[in-house]
Amino acid sequence: MSRERPFILFLPQYSHRIGFGHLKRSQALSSILARDFKTLILPYPLHKEDEKHFQDPRLKYIVLDHRYYSKTDVKRLSAFSGLVLIDSPQTFHTKKKAVYINSSTPIQYKFLRPNQFLYTGLTCLPLAPLLREHLKKKDFGGKGIFIGFGNTDPNELSLKALKYLEQAGIRKAVTLNIGGHFKPGYKVQLKEYIKKNFPGCVITENVKSIIPHLFRNGYLITSFSITALEAMMMNKKTALLNHSPYHTFLSRRFNRLFYLGTYRRTPGFLVRKRLKKFFASFSPLPVRSSGFISNNQNLVRIFRSSGSPGPVTRCPVCGSGKIQTVLREHRRQMNHCASCRSKFLDPGKGERKRPRYTKNYFQDEYKDQYGKTYLEDRENITRLSRERLGLMAGLMPEGVSEKKLLDIGCAFGFFLEEAGRTGYRTYGIEIEKKAAEYAKNVLKLNVIQGDFLSRVFKDKFDVMTFWYVFEHFSQPDRIMKKVTSLLTPDGWLCLSLPNGDGPFYRYNRLEWLQRHPDDHYFDYSVKGLKLFLAGYGLKLKKKRITGFHPERYIGLPAFLRPVWKVLHQGDTMELYFNKS
Repeated sequence: MSRERPFILFLPQYSHRIGFGHLKRSQALSSILARDFKTLILPYPLHKEDEKHFQDPRLKYIVLDHRYYSKTDVKRLSAFSGLVLIDSPQTFHTKKKAVYINSSTPIQYKFLRPNQFLYTGLTCLPLAPLLREHLKKKDFGGKGIFIGFGNTDPNELSLKALKYLEQAGIRKAVTLNIGGHFKPGYKVQLKEYIKKNFPGCVITENVKSIIPHLFRNGYLITSFSITALEAMMMNKKTALLNHSPYHTFLSRRFNRLFYLGTYRRTPGFLVRKRLKKFFASFSPLPVRSSGFISNNQNLVRIFRSSGSPGPVTRCPVCGSGKIQTVLREHRRQMNHCASCRSKFLDPGKGERKRPRYTKNYFQDEYKDQYGKTYLEDRENITRLSRERLGLMAGLMPEGVSEKKLLDIGCAFGFFLEEAGRTGYRTYGIEIEKKAAEYAKNVLKLNVIQGDFLSRVFKDKFDVMTFWYVFEHFSQPDRIMKKVTSLLTPDGWLCLSLPNGDGPFYRYNRLEWLQRHPDDHYFDYSVKGLKLFLAGYGLKLKKKRITGFHPERYIGLPAFLRPVWKVLHQGDTMELYFNKS
């Protein structure tokens, strides 16, 4: 048997009209995969004599990095091997496996076909070796401006950027990149303008890589491109003078990039006004470079993998067979039930072994999501606890005094503390050791540390609560069997959870999937959870829809956002069930 490495053929589109960014990305990806695969980059469309590579028995993937995808070409090429389509705006019918890698372009789709895989976000962006080296260095934080519009700059935006700087009176050191494919007359025009208006300007011309020059400057003026994303990773302040409305549309997805204008669309006075604002006040949030340095290994894993989670035939929430796949990666699969509209992960091997919380969950992870640590957010958590307890008191007219309450996943115990003041006899269980110790030793609460399923409870409880915990369990049926065994005959189950059928998923699916935590095994809808818990003798008595975030809903028209709020369609929910 041949031990030769599998073969990957790259077919990027590039020209003076569409630029060389697709070629640059293919070169970076090829260098990443070179250790594991034999790689070859050829211009597309192929010459007739180069089509012999399609017959190579080692051919594992054909990689298409295009600006314009042809349905006919994709179908034809998929007959020869698996396809990898980079930043495709849509999915296609393919004869063999298709992998979509969309680092910066949104992809239009509803559900994936059985042989399709999808990876999105900047963690899928191939990083060139030189960039990886510079990301490991300390940022010099220079004050100079780097101007770079690729290898072609057909709209002469480099010259326009210089003129805007001069007219706005911005006096900073400038480094200008003149690409290898600039028109000769345009090069002369640029140099003459620089000599007259920017005598100290540094010119880089026909350089192998602009990364070292970009690294030494603090600011970048460019169009939306791979260069802009690379600068963002280096925490450079980046302003975009885009060459088309399409590129402006793409750039709107990144709030770390400052928008100056679009060629032939934005008046000069507005660009100059924005330039002044950019240099005076723009301060983007830093990007954690370490996360990007390691992401190339993720790309290698994508190309190495061949298997995927098996098919799911039934919804574990409502039992329906109307299952559709909304995300498939080699290590996980997100499914949507068309009947109850719940979402659930189809865990591959080892998925169930993931810890629900890391030791830094209440510190770093919580702060990343809410802007402060769990302890720092105590005032807000206490306020929410009082609201919930007030609602619960209204549901229990006989009073709450001396009722036993068990809070599963009680964290630092702030809810239990308020419940005790209300009159409950409180108990808690928390899997994270430091949080459990704080609740027990600092707040003096009756809290144990451990896993709910493995612990034995001698008491029965009048109320059991799961505040953003229930979605972390991969086997909710086992949880519910234990819950119903511990609830008194007239007991209450109170939960808060993400709304799996909320507007964030409906109107900005890609970002919802990208942000989705790996340890959220289920994203229930109200309908789904109502049906599921009815099987355990629990009736829904009260629902409260929360978490309205219109800034997330890219596809929701602005005039509908107030209506959506009135209709109480939010991304989180509180549900109160009674055992009867």
